[in-house]
Formats: sequence, C-alpha cells, structure tokens
Amino acid sequence: MRSRLQPVAGGAPLTIDISGDGTDSARSLAVSPDGKTMAVGLYSGPVRLFDLATGTKVGDDLRVAARTTDLEFRADGRQLVTVGESGAFAIWDLASRRALSERTLFAVDRALKDTVTDPSLAVGQDRAYTTSYADGQVASWPLTPDEWIAMGCEVFARDLTDEEKDRFGLAGAAPICGS
Repeated sequence: MRSRLQPVAGGAPLTIDISGDGTDSARSLAVSPDGKTMAVGLYSGPVRLFDLATGTKVGDDLRVAARTTDLEFRADGRQLVTVGESGAFAIWDLASRRALSERTLFAVDRALKDTVTDPSLAVGQDRAYTTSYADGQVASWPLTPDEWIAMGCEVFARDLTDEEKDRFGLAGAAPICGS
C-alpha cells in the first residue's frame, strides 16, 4: 500500500510504500521523538520502520508474536514499545532489532489474554500504560529492568534458583533480591 504523508505546514507530500508489495496496510503507527523515523504496525503482523526524510524502509522488520495494535517510541528514540492483540507487549532495541525479553510479557490478566481486543498503549518516561476492552482496566508497568527485578523479588519473595541463574547466564552471580 502506498501512502502519502502530507506536511501540515505545506510542501510536497512524501510517498511511502508501507507494504512493499501493495497488499498490506497500516494498523498502527508512531513517529520517533526526533521526527526522523516512523514505525508502522502492519495488518499482516510485522512492524516496519521508515526514514521520514526519504520514505524508504529502514533495516529489518520487527517480528512480533501477535499483530501490533499500538506502538510508541521511548523518549530517547532508541527503543520501541509494542502491544499486540493478545495484550502481549515487547520493548524493542532498535539498533539490534531484538526484543529485550525472549519471553512473552503480558500487561493484562493472563486469564483474559484470549479475549483481549485491540489494547491501546501510552508510554511515559519509565512506565507504559495499556487498556483493553476485555478487562476494563488501565494497566501500568515499568519499562526499566531494575524495576522488573524489584517487582519479581517482591512478588515471588525469593531469589533465583541455580537453574534459573543458569538459564539467564547468571551462574555464580550474587543474590539479586538481597540476602
């Protein structure tokens, strides 16, 4: 699908070929804080990035687990947060095109994940907020690994087992949750 980006201040429109083959369309989009990059969640599934000066595709697509219903850049523009149809979210490092977590993360009640419809997303400095029709709540979750660790220690009230440390490449590491 070819889309025209019309500058509100005037000037020539920019034509962007969002799908590359003319058969896909945008489901969600966001513009980086510096205004140079646009991220587009395609109906077919992946997230594609474009240079807004030239309209050309930038790098490889982000391969998300579920079609992206909403997405937003972090304030520094180096990461992108996506939320999918199931309520699963991911935080992407744009330089490496990799999600920060290899496991699916959910911002909605897991019991409702099969009934979630089109969650929306807002990103603040170090927190993200999602809401969906299924649970009627706004979920708030941290975007910093230190807060994830603190939450894990609070929720599970224990440190990682030796097996968990091995799985995450932390064998021999000091206790994460304190003594």
